[in-house]
Amino acid sequence: MKRFPEEWLKRLNEMVKVARRRQGFDDIVAVVDPPFGPDHPPILRLEKAGMMVTEPIDPRAVEQMVRTGQEGPMLVVFKQAFMRVEKASARRADKKAAVRKKGAF
Repeated sequence: MKRFPEEWLKRLNEMVKVARRRQGFDDIVAVVDPPFGPDHPPILRLEKAGMMVTEPIDPRAVEQMVRTGQEGPMLVVFKQAFMRVEKASARRADKKAAVRKKGAF
């Protein structure tokens, strides 16, 4: 695979910002990091309340999005990632609350 274009990375970051605002996930920090090398995919990094989730993005899907102009499938991927970090953050908060409650007795 050749080098991942900077224009695509900028477009992905803009899409993440738009999806985050539209879906109401303002408390999540989301960034698309560039690939580490020519054979690595770009990484979607999500952070909320000390919880960090990373998810690779399929470069072929990005290429298809750029070629066809259809952003819908990528927006679905972003929304699913946002939901994943929301659930992980909630589980972590519940676990901390249970430990505090258990230690109170």
